[in-house]
Amino acid sequence: MGEGFRCVGGVNHTQFWRYSIASANLSRCIALPIKIDESTAFTAGLVHSIGELMMHAAMPEAMMDLNQRVPVLDIKRAHAEQDLFGYSYGEVGAALAQEWRFPQKMIDAIRHQAAPFEDDVYEPIAGVVHIASWRARGQEMSLSGEELISSYPDPIGMVLGINPDSVMEEMIPSFTRETDDALSEEI
Repeated sequence: MGEGFRCVGGVNHTQFWRYSIASANLSRCIALPIKIDESTAFTAGLVHSIGELMMHAAMPEAMMDLNQRVPVLDIKRAHAEQDLFGYSYGEVGAALAQEWRFPQKMIDAIRHQAAPFEDDVYEPIAGVVHIASWRARGQEMSLSGEELISSYPDPIGMVLGINPDSVMEEMIPSFTRETDDALSEEI
């Protein structure tokens, strides 16, 4: 997958894949105690942002303009894309997942990750990915514990019955310069 998107401009590929892998690992860890299939959660977490790469590849100028206003990892990114284009990376990623013939649960999780329980939607894997990506985003942005606590998606955590302390304390593998370089070479 990484090879196919290597030439996409406007995206820090090392950061993108580090964030995606962290989201996948966290999705698996969050899913296990609440009895959601951890393999599906892992895969959905890994590819949840693939639509972002697709959008950068398809419309680089518009995405570069958006990057200046709302950084790629900003929590408001999906809403900014929706307002500007009428769709977001979640919908683009879901369309790609559908093309790849992923299971419907995974497609729905990718599509509804930004708002997993709104508008008559109820996809628990989307909620897991939402919380996992929130935590991975916090690590990428070096948010303090206080900033993480104040931004925790309480409504989603409550619906899933997730203890916020367990997510806050979850250890995410830290990447060193060597692992960043190795990751870049693989991608």
